[in-house]
Amino acid sequence: MKVKLFIACLILLNFSAKAQKKTIEDRIIDTVFKIKEVKQMSNLIKKESKGKHHLLLFTNGEPSKETPYYWIKVWEDNGVTTVTIFDFFVYPKTFKIEYYDTVNDTAISLEEWRRQNKKQISN
Repeated sequence: MKVKLFIACLILLNFSAKAQKKTIEDRIIDTVFKIKEVKQMSNLIKKESKGKHHLLLFTNGEPSKETPYYWIKVWEDNGVTTVTIFDFFVYPKTFKIEYYDTVNDTAISLEEWRRQNKKQISN
């Protein structure tokens, strides 16, 4: 009887941990979707495709010992292929967000990313 009770407790704890993890991922995805540039791109894609295409977000990587963040990809399925628009790293303990520059393989703050974008636009 004690063994069955112990196993039942372990199963409940496992379900609880999975539910909590999902909640954190959902909050992270929601937080990334609220980034001004992500919203603007979402609106642009909807407008240009007349509502046929949408911006999608998914978890490309979860925290580990080597990478203490979630890697969130923001992408569009344009009907022919999928196109990555943005990559972000989100730290689950602080919800700090960094932009991941895949070309240079570097993570930078959102503030720095925005400064770089302004410089590119003005040039």
